[in-house]
Amino acid sequence: MDSAGESLTKFEILGKKANDEIATLVRETCDKERWGDERFEDLLVARNSALHRVLGEGDRLVISMEHVVPAFWDTLHTLYTAYDIAKTTLEFCSYLVKQGKNVHERQKEEITGIAGSAEGLLTTVLDKARAVKKGLDEGGWIDRILEGGLPDGGEAYVTAEAVRVLVDENFLEEWAGLMVESWGDSVVGLGLLKPIERRP
Repeated sequence: MDSAGESLTKFEILGKKANDEIATLVRETCDKERWGDERFEDLLVARNSALHRVLGEGDRLVISMEHVVPAFWDTLHTLYTAYDIAKTTLEFCSYLVKQGKNVHERQKEEITGIAGSAEGLLTTVLDKARAVKKGLDEGGWIDRILEGGLPDGGEAYVTAEAVRVLVDENFLEEWAGLMVESWGDSVVGLGLLKPIERRP
């Protein structure tokens, strides 16, 4: 892998693979001059299978995510990137449907399955986002932030006491409340995003 690839997250790599497959499929399946190639349908099968694998891998990775409450940057990055992969794939399926006779018949047969895989990933992402929101709504997070950020003992005690001298308890509780609210807003935002079309 090149240096650029080494800096990508797992889901960014999956997103790149999905976009590569989608670009290849759009280029090949809409090029009527290629349809006469005896290996053309095999190419479509291989590319669609690869796209299915990417979507399936994304689904498995999201399902396997643990310790997602609260939703720190890595959780949010994974959920939003996975959402983007699913949304882009659904838009790709919608685009091919609108091309009518300009799309190879074999690819038309593949569209429903691809859209189904993308919808599966989308559902998994939204389910995980709801689980994060539910975990935050269960309460106790303000106290956990105050206890973790401003401990009553240990090495961080001196710093915690210095903060308490500068601000009162009401300010600290309000600050912790805003942190919890921002975590919740971050995952609620996923539920507000909608793909252009869910099914072709």
